[in-house]
Amino acid sequence: MSANKWFLVTNTENLKYYFDCNMMVERQAFEGNAYLRDIQAERPKGYITLNDQTNLTDALELSISEDPNLESCIVEVDLSGLESASVYGRVSEKQYEFGSLDQILRSDVDEILIPAPLPIGIIKTVFLKNAKASDLLKSELTRLYGVLPPKYITQNAKLFKSGKQGSLPSELDIDSSVSCISLNEIADIALDYKKAEALGGALALAYYQTKNGSLSCELFKKFVERSDEPISDTIIAFQNWLVDANHTSELDSFYKRVLDIASSESDFGTIQHDLLNSFENKDGIPDAYTKVAGLAKRLRQLVDRTYEGDLDTYFSKLINHYESEEEGGSKPFLLISMIFVRDHTETALKFYHESFTEEDYFLIAAFYGLFQGIKRVPERVRSVSGLRNWVSHHMVVLLHKTTGARVTIQKAPVQPPLIYQKYIKDTPNSKLQDNLQKFVLFMGMNEQEVLSWELNTKEEYRVKGSAITFSTRPKLVAKVLSSNFEKSMRHKTIKDADELFDMNEALDIFKA
Repeated sequence: MSANKWFLVTNTENLKYYFDCNMMVERQAFEGNAYLRDIQAERPKGYITLNDQTNLTDALELSISEDPNLESCIVEVDLSGLESASVYGRVSEKQYEFGSLDQILRSDVDEILIPAPLPIGIIKTVFLKNAKASDLLKSELTRLYGVLPPKYITQNAKLFKSGKQGSLPSELDIDSSVSCISLNEIADIALDYKKAEALGGALALAYYQTKNGSLSCELFKKFVERSDEPISDTIIAFQNWLVDANHTSELDSFYKRVLDIASSESDFGTIQHDLLNSFENKDGIPDAYTKVAGLAKRLRQLVDRTYEGDLDTYFSKLINHYESEEEGGSKPFLLISMIFVRDHTETALKFYHESFTEEDYFLIAAFYGLFQGIKRVPERVRSVSGLRNWVSHHMVVLLHKTTGARVTIQKAPVQPPLIYQKYIKDTPNSKLQDNLQKFVLFMGMNEQEVLSWELNTKEEYRVKGSAITFSTRPKLVAKVLSSNFEKSMRHKTIKDADELFDMNEALDIFKA
C-alpha cells in the first residue's frame, strides 16, 4: 500500500450524512436535496475520490461551491485494511486503471478513485480549518453517535493552505499492463444503497435486543453468520430478502412483498395505506397468505381508531388463532400488526405483551430495522461503543457483493460483546461476581430472584456456632437463575422502561 496520506475533501453537511448512512458514500446515496456539491460531482458515480496533500485546492473550492457559509473538512482515511480489484489513479493529469491498491506505490499519484462505499471505520481524522468549527462538529457527532476517539476531529489550518503544487514528474514508467483512460471514459457504477442500509438497521436493533437473553444472542449470531443450522423461518426470510435470493417458499415471498412495500417509504401512514391495499386486493400476496385479507379488516380498524378492544386482547387473540393453525404461524401477522400499532422504532422496542416470546421481541427489532434502515435507528442504540464500525463493515461487504466485490476488507472490526454470552453466566471469579452484583443493582433487580450462591468444598469442615471452619479454601460460585434473570430484564428494559436500555452503561460495569 502506498505510503501517501489520502484525504477525502467535502463539507461538514455531507460528512454528517456519511455518519447518518454509517458508510462513506458518494452522491447516489443522498436522498432529496441532501447532497451538497463537492468533488464527487466532478467524478464518475459509484466511486469515492481521494486526494493527496498536494492536490486539495480544487476539491476544497468545490466543497463550498453551493454555499460559501458551508464548512469544508478534510478527512484522512486509512486504506491499509482494504483491497480493491479496480482503482483509478491520476498521474500527470492522466487517469490510469490499476489492478489493486498495492500498485499505487508512486508519489506522483495525486488522486485515486476507489469503488464506493467505504466503511466509516477507515476515517482516521477529520480536519477543520478552525477550532470553533471542529468543536461544534465534535459535539454534534458525539451526541448522535457516541464517544469518538481522541483527536478524531481537530483543527489544522495549515492543511487547508497547503495549496495545489501542480503535477509532479512521473518517477516511474507506467507499466504497459496499466491502461490509460480519460475521466469521462470511466463508467459509472450504479449503486442501490437501500439493502445495505436495511441490513445496518437490522443489525443495530437486533444487537440491542440481545439484552433480552441467551436465545436472542443465538438468533443474532445466526442472523449475522447466515448459518446453515436450522433457525427461525422468519430470520431466513429476512436474510433472503437482503441478498435478493430466490424466494422458494411462500413465506419468503410474503415477507418480500411486505418488506418491499414497508422499505419503499419513510412515512408510516403511507406504509400502512400501501400494505392494506395490497392485503385487501391480495396484490402480490402468495396463495398461502391471502388470509391476510381478513386480518386487514382489523388493521384498518386500528388505523381508523375504531377497534373496540385493547391491544393486549388483540395480540392474545392473534397469537392464539395463528399458533393453533401452525407452530410459529403467528410471527408474520404479529410483525405486520406492529406497524399498525407503533409508528416509531423506539416505541416498538418498548412495546410489551405477556404473550410475546423472546424470539418475538428479537424479530420485532430486526423487522423494524429492515424497513426503517440505519438512518432511523435511535441514537441510544447507534451510540453503543464499537457498534458503528462493526455494522458499517457488514453494510459495505453486502453492497460490494452486489457490484462484483470490487473492494474487500481484510479484517472485520471486533463485534461489541453480547452480555449474556460474555458476562451473565455462572462464575467463581470474585471480580466477575462483584460486577454481576453491580449490574443487578444497576438494573433494580431483586438479587435473590436472579442470583444464587453455591459454596463448594473438597475437604472436611466444622461448624461451631455461627462460624464454619474449612480445612481447605472453599470455592464460592455465583449461579445465574437464567429464566428469572431474563424475565426480569425484559420487564426492566421493555415493560417498565421509560427510555431505551443504555448498553454502554451496562458494558462499562462489566469492563470495570
